[in-house]
Amino acid sequence: MQDKTTDEKIDDVLSVLRDVITSADRQFRAVREDIAHVQAEFAPVNQKLDRIESYVSAHERRIDILEDRVRQLATKIGIAFN
Repeated sequence: MQDKTTDEKIDDVLSVLRDVITSADRQFRAVREDIAHVQAEFAPVNQKLDRIESYVSAHERRIDILEDRVRQLATKIGIAFN
């Protein structure tokens, strides 16, 4: 059995590296596809949450306006309002 030359050893290492990189690239592609699938599944949930946030924000504004009005009325009739 003959010892491998330096070039042959380098070729062997490069071949192993190529296989490792190809395998890693395949796995990363699969992960990216899974992430895209999860994002697509959550898109409707995100839309609903955005809508809920909008409703809550609108109600908070209305509550603030009502509190201001009650405060003004309380001041006019001489009642302490905290």
